[in-house]
Amino acid sequence: MGAPRRVVPGEVTGLLGGFVFGQAPGFVYSTLGLTVGTLLAFAVGRWLGRALVRRLVSPDVWHRPGLGHNPMLPHLPHPRVPEGHLCYLLGLSPTSFWVVAATSTLGRMPGTWILSADGAETAGGHYVAIALLAAAAAAVSAPLDGYRRQLVHHVHRGAAPRRGARAR
Repeated sequence: MGAPRRVVPGEVTGLLGGFVFGQAPGFVYSTLGLTVGTLLAFAVGRWLGRALVRRLVSPDVWHRPGLGHNPMLPHLPHPRVPEGHLCYLLGLSPTSFWVVAATSTLGRMPGTWILSADGAETAGGHYVAIALLAAAAAAVSAPLDGYRRQLVHHVHRGAAPRRGARAR
């Protein structure tokens, strides 16, 4: 047996939102709560984090090449990443507030919708529907998770400036 699976707060809010409010309202409330929490953590990281971390690390580490590029951003909507911690770290980066807002909100929507549906179906006692929904989600997400590295590489390659392109 492997280690016990860690429950992510987004999973709890999605399930409870669907269970208490129903699928659509639970999805909206869970998405709003997750987005507000993410943006608050990002803002605290931006506001307090830089001063604190600059005092804790050497100037060589702080000015290390490549720290301005944000390799953490594609992992924000990933269900196995502790997004609270990641959002504080994103606050240290030059990543735009609006990029974090869009990535965290849009990236979580499919998972939050499924969790809200699970919660609503659980409240209704429809356990076969829960099993079918879980199987469908696994059928879609397993290949995406398997090809995650290639997908992230493809996105980064498309976002990189082209050779010979003028800088703005």
